[in-house]
Amino acid sequence: MDDNRARHGSRNELSSTYVDEFRDSTWAEKIMVSSANLLVNYNPPSITAKSDMRWFWIDRFESFVSGTEATAIKNVTLAEEPLDDYLPGYPHYPAALIIEGMAQTGGILVSQMEQFQSRVVLAKVSKAEFSFIAQPGDQLLLTARLLSGHKDGAICEGLVTVNCQKQAELELTFAKLDESFGAESFFVPGDFCRILRSLRLFEVGVNPDGSPIQIPEHMLRDERECLVDR
Repeated sequence: MDDNRARHGSRNELSSTYVDEFRDSTWAEKIMVSSANLLVNYNPPSITAKSDMRWFWIDRFESFVSGTEATAIKNVTLAEEPLDDYLPGYPHYPAALIIEGMAQTGGILVSQMEQFQSRVVLAKVSKAEFSFIAQPGDQLLLTARLLSGHKDGAICEGLVTVNCQKQAELELTFAKLDESFGAESFFVPGDFCRILRSLRLFEVGVNPDGSPIQIPEHMLRDERECLVDR
């Protein structure tokens, strides 16, 4: 921790205008306080199957091995409201959004194993340890590795690096929702297919034997229908 604090120097300095309890807390506590504030106070519009809201915290996939491991890239930019809006003058990428980015990376890894027909949700964050903060201009490399999987869910371990330096370690548990939670899909298959194309999943994704992963037929069919309707 001391090496990271020295390496990032001015990154950890807060303006004297901030409340005393925030200014006087330890560096690690500051990060957790700011992330907790984001979770409590930042309220994005709810996401439905037909919502136009884009809540993406990864930019693209760098690599993807079905049922094994996925690596995604996230470029941190000041253009994103959560970085500066809720803590003016001290822009940084909140830990809560790093967890969300890893949840999206791992969630897609788990969902792809069943051709994106299961409704996969983040059920538990068992571990979330951060070594230093991420700020505008940083590029995060998020790697999710499948530790175990079963019919009801899966567990993934996550590693986040910035310039080859470990920024965070996580362990996430995912659940697969059954019919008792309703039958509505989280996404329109055709729309979700276009999202995955934008994330370049089908460009880099391979099976364990090295063969390319295929776009599920039900997604292609719905994508074609959506294009005809529009």
